[in-house]
Amino acid sequence: APDILSDAKAAAAVAKVVDHLGTIDILFNVAGTNVRGAIEEIDEAQYDEVMDVNIKGAYFLCQEVGKGMMAQKRGKVINIASLTTAIGLAKVTVYTSSKGALGQLTKGLAVEWGPHNIQVNAIAPGFILTDLNRKLWENQEMLDWATGRTPAGRLGSPDDIVGTAIYLASGASDFVSGQILFVDGGIMAGSPWPL
Repeated sequence: APDILSDAKAAAAVAKVVDHLGTIDILFNVAGTNVRGAIEEIDEAQYDEVMDVNIKGAYFLCQEVGKGMMAQKRGKVINIASLTTAIGLAKVTVYTSSKGALGQLTKGLAVEWGPHNIQVNAIAPGFILTDLNRKLWENQEMLDWATGRTPAGRLGSPDDIVGTAIYLASGASDFVSGQILFVDGGIMAGSPWPL
């Protein structure tokens, strides 16, 4: 994967893709990382790594890809946000901060680039089982908490995100911009309670 953590590096990566493909019509910002721990345990290097990957890289890719999209008067940007774009979770405050910033970047660019026929949206997955977080969900207490908090009663899978991504990348979403679509099994709708 190219290093895109500066405007010059993003420009070089985008130029390489444009040279190969001709144009970039859809930017799908999926890179992400996390560090878990109470705020007093997080050092500056950990903070910088999470913020660099989760927001700085996305920012500079948007900046560079947006130049071509504005010139061609069309484009789609899809950012991968998080539940923590809207809610707080303890012991992942750097991640939460970065995903909150990504949500605001999504909205700001939707406003700025709307006149250029560029739609900018985000997908905010709920608790999704992936190879990267499988160990977390093997902890029965965590699994019970997540599935109990999710009205659908299960973890999601990457396949649960596909339809939303296709929709946001297609012409069907040409009048949808600045939205954070939660694909979360109902978590953001509310919590089950023992009534």
